[in-house]
Amino acid sequence: MKLSMSAAIGSMKLLLESDIVEAVEALGCNKKEWEMLTGNKPWTPQRRPTVTRTLQMLIYAQLDRMGLPRIPVPAEYAASVISVFVSSSNVLPACAILGTFVKGEDIISQGQKIDAVEGMEKVKPETLFAMCIEITSGQPIDMLVKRFMERTDKAIGYQLKEQTNAE
Repeated sequence: MKLSMSAAIGSMKLLLESDIVEAVEALGCNKKEWEMLTGNKPWTPQRRPTVTRTLQMLIYAQLDRMGLPRIPVPAEYAASVISVFVSSSNVLPACAILGTFVKGEDIISQGQKIDAVEGMEKVKPETLFAMCIEITSGQPIDMLVKRFMERTDKAIGYQLKEQTNAE
């Protein structure tokens, strides 16, 4: 099941322009939880509930903050959140923790029938992980992450690739 790279890049642009960090903080994510989620230290089984809650907070922060019900988000959006905020040492566990999502293209094809999402084929954690790899291998993420960090003054898990001069 192929996911859409353009949908992932669009998701990253939405993340960049949103107030997601402020929304997560307003929902109660403290500095220690943020550093656990975005830091390089591998997660332990004891940290799973905190990591799960914080990841879900990132994905649904804007809806939760406004008191709106959660809606199904495309797998590409979830992969973008993981790719941007989670350190490479924890991307695979993040995909396993978050579980399954539906492909964005399939959600769009259902139109107004959101209840139909329940019957759609789910993107498994291993496909979500493959999408994260594809996202982090591309150049657009470097530019978007740099702009996001400049705008928010927040450290995030994604590490910008070093510019090298091949002379």
